[in-house]
Amino acid sequence: MNKKILFLQCFGILLVVLGHSGENIPYLSKWIYSFHMPLFIFISGYLLDYTSKNGIEKINLFNFINKKIKRLLIPYFVISSLAYVPKYLLGKFALRPLELTFSGYVHGFLYPWDNPIIFFWFLPTLFFIMIITIYFIRIFKNNIKIILFLSLMISILSKRFINIEILNINGILNYFFFFILGITYKRHEKKIDEILNLKNILIFVILNIILLINCIVDYKISSQVLYIFIAVTGILFSLSLEKIYSEKNYKFLNHLYGKSYSIYLLSWFPQVFVRILGFQILKQDWYVVLPFSFIFGVYGPYIVNVLTLKVIEKNSKLKFLKILFGA
Repeated sequence: MNKKILFLQCFGILLVVLGHSGENIPYLSKWIYSFHMPLFIFISGYLLDYTSKNGIEKINLFNFINKKIKRLLIPYFVISSLAYVPKYLLGKFALRPLELTFSGYVHGFLYPWDNPIIFFWFLPTLFFIMIITIYFIRIFKNNIKIILFLSLMISILSKRFINIEILNINGILNYFFFFILGITYKRHEKKIDEILNLKNILIFVILNIILLINCIVDYKISSQVLYIFIAVTGILFSLSLEKIYSEKNYKFLNHLYGKSYSIYLLSWFPQVFVRILGFQILKQDWYVVLPFSFIFGVYGPYIVNVLTLKVIEKNSKLKFLKILFGA
């Protein structure tokens, strides 16, 4: 796979795990949450265009949907189901206790933000964004500039006028722009990189300063335009970081390449264990719990990924584990 995307996936998932490693940490949490999920949606848009050899408009929709159901929705249902009973039993430790009822179980899938694993909202949201994108590209005859403008307007206006939580329609409308932005970047990658000069250290510093200022300033009024500006700044910062990482020929993150999806799907389990043990039982402060939660959240799934691939290599009948564990 594209080394740029491997790095961005790795950087993004490290932000996700760090963000879930403890209680909200002033400034750090705001810095992470200002752009880490738009970054993942951006990457997904880039990858859709990158992997569509004959163009997105020529994708066989039936085959595509079948593939994405296996990749996104099966893990969503199966892993969420595995988490349902343990979360109910550990309800006294949970921030969002569950009801052990069939209606509650179904509700957690139809309303992704109420899923037992809350950050799994990303999976059905991305699924529907992909389908919508294919239709938009067909309708507007692959004119990505028009689609980018429309997606931006949808994001701005929907935040103000639409509030539909079922299937996270709010999130689909909000993040659609970043997906199209990823496609746009892929199609004009060399030109954009040349214009923005993202490998320049000064540009990298300026982008990070903007993100840091956003962390410090307490805005009295929520603005979708400002949110989009900061998120795009964070995406550019991530691209700039990748340029520097590649230019310096660093390798320290390379062992995590290709493991990001496994880390995303499975990090909840070790992190919940560490947080319950650290915060509720041992009554430790966040600066004690956070490093353990981060390390277990990254390397627990990493080990599962490595072992899963070895098991499948020895027994091809167990290929289904690859779907479940994102290997």
